[in-house]
Amino acid sequence: MSALLAWAIRAGGWLKAFAQTRFGRLVLAVLFIALLVGLACGLSYGAGVDHEKAAEAKRRAAAVKVVQRVATKGREISADVSYQLDARKVEIRTVTQTLIKEVPVYVTAESDRACVVPVGFVGLHDAAARGSAVPAAPGGPVEAPSGVPLSAVAETVAANYGVAFEWRAEALAWRDWYARQADLWRKNIRRPDPGPDRSPTG
Repeated sequence: MSALLAWAIRAGGWLKAFAQTRFGRLVLAVLFIALLVGLACGLSYGAGVDHEKAAEAKRRAAAVKVVQRVATKGREISADVSYQLDARKVEIRTVTQTLIKEVPVYVTAESDRACVVPVGFVGLHDAAARGSAVPAAPGGPVEAPSGVPLSAVAETVAANYGVAFEWRAEALAWRDWYARQADLWRKNIRRPDPGPDRSPTG
């Protein structure tokens, strides 16, 4: 320990003597300036990191608000489209039920007796309703009476058209919903930057 202390004293004396020389003062001044520059850089870097972290937190908070606003608006769009679709379905069903009730007025019992609905018509109609092809051959006389009254045909056609209009309303509602949602997200949510093209030909 005494040897170490003695060495420290000698080193201190040497450093003091070195600092008294012109060259020593120059070296110490350079070292002091380098130390100040290092401290300044370190403080500047730390401040820059803190600033970037604060800016990133601010951007994230702003993004969360945008997403929440878009999600709320999206739910409003869904509710609006659903409400309009339900209203349209009620309208279609009301019209369909009214048409079915009017069948006896427009297709009377006398019309049923006067018009023979042939087997060929019933077979073709049923195949179309199923979305299937008719047999290659009828398998019998297509003109034979089917026993189905004309009024039943009118009622069935009215009901089928009602179902078709409901499906059409649903399809149009889905298209409207998609278009409005896509427009909402396109106007408020930016796509991420793909960055530079790093492909061999880019």
